[in-house]
Amino acid sequence: MAEKKQTYIAQRKAEIAVIQAEICALLGWNEMRYGQFIYDNGLDFINRYYKLEELIQCVERSRAFWNWWKVIWWNADESMLTFVFPDGFNQQRVYELYCHLHNIDPLLRETLPPATVWEDIKNIQKEMLCR
Repeated sequence: MAEKKQTYIAQRKAEIAVIQAEICALLGWNEMRYGQFIYDNGLDFINRYYKLEELIQCVERSRAFWNWWKVIWWNADESMLTFVFPDGFNQQRVYELYCHLHNIDPLLRETLPPATVWEDIKNIQKEMLCR
């Protein structure tokens, strides 16, 4: 069973690498800019969703949150790749579409982080209180 899970994880990581490369090519970005865009939008989500400064600090440190956020992001990236872009496409328009598909406003209304994120936040809060 563990071998199957590892195989799935390795397969998914390979798929994500391809998706990331295709998105970067469409947008004319490098990996650093792509990662920074995901991170900045994640911070925006955290600040708008959690609102309490103490909670925001915990969520920013939550590995479970960032894993969940990346899955949400990559799902939207896969949607982006279903569009057909003709030769000579306007990169600014592609960027606008990308931002539209990754708009966090619907996420704030419709998506709740899973229980694993909340558990991770509680553990981080405990660690911070013990310092």
